[in-house]
Amino acid sequence: MQIAEAADRNAAEALRGAWFYLPEEDAAALEAGAYWVHDIIGLQVFTDVGLHLGEVVDLLTTGANDVYVVRPAAGVNRGQDVLLPAITDVILTVNLAKGIMTVRLLDGLIDM
Repeated sequence: MQIAEAADRNAAEALRGAWFYLPEEDAAALEAGAYWVHDIIGLQVFTDVGLHLGEVVDLLTTGANDVYVVRPAAGVNRGQDVLLPAITDVILTVNLAKGIMTVRLLDGLIDM
């Protein structure tokens, strides 16, 4: 990829650390089950038994797997953010059209 504003190496070096934005339609296709971060942020999270956990507000990148940070709904997890590992044992479905993520809580993930 070439950037018009970076005609040579020195001009490119001046752009180090800058953010670049690409229209989603120009980005490489994602594999099945993969999502853009901006699609995940804002999803409402429900358990597989219908408990509303809250809203995804951030994503943490770790060495093993990503972790979704969920701002809890009233009465959930004593008001503390819920950290959900982005693994198939926990994340059951993501429905972008409805804005919902369905999860299975493993023991110890929340404190009721």
